[in-house]
Amino acid sequence: MRESRRIHIIVRDSFGDEHPRFFWLEAPNASGGNKLRELELDEQKAPLAAFARLEQHESSEAGIVQATGECLYGALTAHETVATQISNALERIESDCFLHLQFDSVTADKLPWETICAPHERFLALDPRWQIARVLHGTNDKIVREYDGRLRVAIILGAANRTIEQQWAKIRGALETTTIPLDVQLWCCDPALGIVAETETFRRVAVTTHAMPMTAGELLAGLQRHQPQLLHVFAHGTRRFLSIDNRLSSTSDRAPLCVTTEQLYPLVDTLWLASFNSCHSAEAATGVAAMAQSLVVRGVPAVIGMREAVEERHAHAYAGGLFSAALEIVASGLTDKELCFEAVARGSRERMLDAVSGSHTGRWKHWTLPVLYRRVGPTRVIKSTNPRTFAELETLRSLRAALHDGTDTRVRARLDARINELSMHRSRPPT
Repeated sequence: MRESRRIHIIVRDSFGDEHPRFFWLEAPNASGGNKLRELELDEQKAPLAAFARLEQHESSEAGIVQATGECLYGALTAHETVATQISNALERIESDCFLHLQFDSVTADKLPWETICAPHERFLALDPRWQIARVLHGTNDKIVREYDGRLRVAIILGAANRTIEQQWAKIRGALETTTIPLDVQLWCCDPALGIVAETETFRRVAVTTHAMPMTAGELLAGLQRHQPQLLHVFAHGTRRFLSIDNRLSSTSDRAPLCVTTEQLYPLVDTLWLASFNSCHSAEAATGVAAMAQSLVVRGVPAVIGMREAVEERHAHAYAGGLFSAALEIVASGLTDKELCFEAVARGSRERMLDAVSGSHTGRWKHWTLPVLYRRVGPTRVIKSTNPRTFAELETLRSLRAALHDGTDTRVRARLDARINELSMHRSRPPT
């Protein structure tokens, strides 16, 4: 088994500055302590400002993306401990290094850290030796998820004015080659595509299709009944909510479904990974936590979202790479016991690069848009040891999701108490 190393860097706002240009960078040193250093980063100066102006469809002959990555790398390695740890890791060709960046500064979180690269070296986010992720404060606890032999997947295709057929085609390619059994719940705003998808056959995949319902409540109740472990959404997005087309909003002026971050909280306990192929779903902003950050803080082990608007062809390429990498990593995680979400993000970025013929990584920014937020603590997968407990929990969750608003509160309370009891029993690591 390959050796792994972990580097955890914390970036904080400077004190007493309303518009900070300096950040406190904190990194553990060899003796187990921490050293603070002022880190100067000005997003208004080159090359960061040039990167912000660069459009996805533009190729930067000057290598703006490369220059941006080298700028951020230089800022981090100004900290002697960080410089030593990264240098040592770069020299160890056969080791995996987890580089976890914790931004307690929104200003720093806005910067394109996925571009980090040493001078004249490849981008760390595309290097198989490196596992790059943004992590969040207070998420050090270990997560345990159960696996009963089939992975439950929910896919929402709700962007009617974009080619959802291509999105499904990219995902279908990954489903055809998976080595693990899947139960896929497909929600589609185009009834015709749903009919086609349900008639397709896969060797290890069972697909159940649903026309997009008329209300967000119906959609969320259906998701709760399925209890997905992997959730993928292709829809219009903002930092705080998803705008999902249904079968009427796609052909009329009827408003699309609005699904907020809070409405997704009931899915937290079973999710392993959520993917929002939606504009701005992981965009950092002062005073507003984006969907990706909020769900990770709530308890989802990892979420991938988009740092800004993403073009259609890149969104489709992302979906294909995401599912291919995610299903491969999940399969290996069932053996290695810990899921490597960073490799999933890398797989999606690599596929986005492949979508641009002859693309040069240092000239294009589109591959840097997917951002992985994850919890600091590891996520382990264990085989379900008590099928009866598992079955009872799934049944009670389905009943809870189906309750109407007028249900007696005492019934709700008894159901919630039993669900919590079973969930606690299942979440205990094996002795």
